[in-house]
Amino acid sequence: MRKGVEETGRERLHDALAAGGEAFRDKIKRLAGGGVRETRGKRDLRRRASFADVVRAVEQVKGGMYAEFVNRRGDWGTPLVMWLARRCCGMKLREIGAALGGKDYAAVSDRLCRFERQIAVNRKLERVCKDAMLILNLEI
Repeated sequence: MRKGVEETGRERLHDALAAGGEAFRDKIKRLAGGGVRETRGKRDLRRRASFADVVRAVEQVKGGMYAEFVNRRGDWGTPLVMWLARRCCGMKLREIGAALGGKDYAAVSDRLCRFERQIAVNRKLERVCKDAMLILNLEI
């Protein structure tokens, strides 16, 4: 059916794994295990920052040390660390809980859900998240 008809730019983009030079695309394909649906290595693609980088970014945004706010009830610093660890480090809930001193993965999941609802309605918190991502040199 498509014989003689060139793909549109949108169709090519839909099927593309990564935009960039040939070497960059080859590297991404290698990391993603060829790009099949059940791709091994997808977590590797999400690992763009380390947990230590995330903690440093949150300290910078908050203007305080991690040890001062990590166990403070009602503080947005710890959920921000969780949110960034999930998005930027590719960490599983269990890994995030362990990195935060042995919190249960269900508690981490619950706190992340509440934090994302807070981000949706609180402009200041949304700005803080964007600032932290900028510090990590990543985009939301």
